[in-house]
Amino acid sequence: MYMDSFFWGGGFEIMFTLVFVIIIGVFVVTAVKGLSQWNKNNQSPRLSVTASVVSKRTNVSHHSHPNAGDATGTHGYHSTTSTSYYATFQVESGDRMERTEG
Repeated sequence: MYMDSFFWGGGFEIMFTLVFVIIIGVFVVTAVKGLSQWNKNNQSPRLSVTASVVSKRTNVSHHSHPNAGDATGTHGYHSTTSTSYYATFQVESGDRMERTEG
């Protein structure tokens, strides 16, 4: 009997509306934070300094994924590989900055 009063007594509509508002609120907050960070980055001054490349490195990642979404691996696995490239720059003051390339 309690479930009947919850669903038909207005409780379901309240819960549905509450969850909907929370989800929309999360999207709005995330969008506002992203736009404010983008605006802050665009308003920051750009520095032009002479720098030289002092180091290069790569990072190769190998991943195995079960086929057909079967976590036990009964249907076998397929592998993926990704490579990230990094360069380290040194400016005249001696400070170093690493940047992802490609």
